[in-house]
Amino acid sequence: MKTLIIFYLLLISYHSDAHEGHDHGTTKPPATFQLEPRIELSSKQVELLAVVQANEVKIYLDDFKSNLPINAAKIEVEVDNKTVKAEAVGEGEYSFFSEPLQKTGEHELIFSLEFNGLNDLLIGNLTIPAPPEAKPQKNALDLTAVLTDKKTMLFWSGWLTAFLLLLLFIFTRKESKQAMVLAFASLLFLVGLYSPLVVAQTPSRLSDGRVFLPKSIQHELNMTTHLISLTDHEKWVELTGHVMADPNYSGQIQATQTGRIERGDHDFPHLGKKIRAGEVLAWLDPILSNLDNAEQAAILVEIEGEIQLAQQKYDRLKQIKGVTPQATLDELLSTLKSLRQKKATLSQKLQQRTVLKAPVTGIIRSVSANVGQIVEARDVLFELFNPDKLWVNAITFDSNLARKIKAARAITAEGQNVPLKFLGSGHQLQGHGVPLQFQALPPLPALSIEQPLKVLVAMDEKTRGYTLSRKALSRNINGETVVWVHRSAEYFAPHRIEYFDLDAEHIVVTKGLETGHRVVISSAYLLGQVQ
Repeated sequence: MKTLIIFYLLLISYHSDAHEGHDHGTTKPPATFQLEPRIELSSKQVELLAVVQANEVKIYLDDFKSNLPINAAKIEVEVDNKTVKAEAVGEGEYSFFSEPLQKTGEHELIFSLEFNGLNDLLIGNLTIPAPPEAKPQKNALDLTAVLTDKKTMLFWSGWLTAFLLLLLFIFTRKESKQAMVLAFASLLFLVGLYSPLVVAQTPSRLSDGRVFLPKSIQHELNMTTHLISLTDHEKWVELTGHVMADPNYSGQIQATQTGRIERGDHDFPHLGKKIRAGEVLAWLDPILSNLDNAEQAAILVEIEGEIQLAQQKYDRLKQIKGVTPQATLDELLSTLKSLRQKKATLSQKLQQRTVLKAPVTGIIRSVSANVGQIVEARDVLFELFNPDKLWVNAITFDSNLARKIKAARAITAEGQNVPLKFLGSGHQLQGHGVPLQFQALPPLPALSIEQPLKVLVAMDEKTRGYTLSRKALSRNINGETVVWVHRSAEYFAPHRIEYFDLDAEHIVVTKGLETGHRVVISSAYLLGQVQ
């Protein structure tokens, strides 16, 4: 079995140096790439392709600018002074039979078109080539010719390999799967080797990077184009930015002292919960160290002693009321009352919980506390923000950019557009750049704090370019951004471009295209995948 496998691989390697269309260097068009006789004509209104297929002529009629098929058109064709009428057979497809076109040589074709109230006349020459000459058959008895013809040797060797593998499968059960696979592969290989050259009707990539795409497939893919022209646009600069909370409508809840977190009057706050200003989020039970407790106890003992001394003094003076002035007694009573209030207040503070309230109305965006957790003073426990009140920060390395800003907007990773209002720029560098601050204007999509954004800034300057749909963009095998240009009826070519974003759906190309190019705005990805 292993011997047969090695023999089969040697056959393929033997053929790799001989078969047509294979090149280990630059890519060449496939050997089977042949086209039927055809004529391509166009005007400012239409693009027409006529293809001779056996006994009929197929006409593909499309709008020149959009490449959309033109239906219900009246087409008359004059071939060598004989006029025939084309019949509609599909979307933008027509056909007719012409006996003169069955003869080899050059023929003049005049197409008279009537569609959508418009008339057009297209004239061109179609050449019908002579059929290829039949190659002389080799003498089957010429053993020398058979042995020196690689293709003939490969043919008979392949059939012999397939026959031996089938016998192995029939008479043995060992390695039957491998035998069947190799036999089937041999047959497919021979069929492909000896199949006659067929007319290309499938997408094909040429050695110069262009793609051949038959009109019939273009219609199936709804391949549309856009005729571009150079226009003036505001100059836009792209910056990197991120979302931040508007400080006027956001806030933090921090611990005022060391303590233990306790649940408030309602459920413990969770992410995304809507909170009203003044709502109790949690309680903070104070926790004092031994030193703090000793100091507080000493203060209470001291206050208690002062109360006792003041009480004793008041009691003595009250016994000699006629001698002691009433003002003195009133002063002692006031002192006693003040000391007792001081003691009560200090005792209450030692046991009083601290309420943690929301400073603004919004939603919870971060929670850093749990019930029973012991926190330190200034620890951030909760953060709130209003999702409808957001700012955007960006960085620029152009110190003069802030003076030229006319308008701005941001684009999310999902392509959502966010209008911005420029607030101002900083005068202290951040990461070697000048910070810019914008206000996000409603209505706002769902945004998160610190979410990265693409910030586009319009300048008080003009630039020239071509407006295209984002759908026209694709990438080549090198990862470069390209668009596909409709070079002729069935040929497309990739063009590397430079562009900037105009909005969520359009771009402006500044380099790589020319006025009059027809750029594919749909199915560009499929074009890029043609091998």
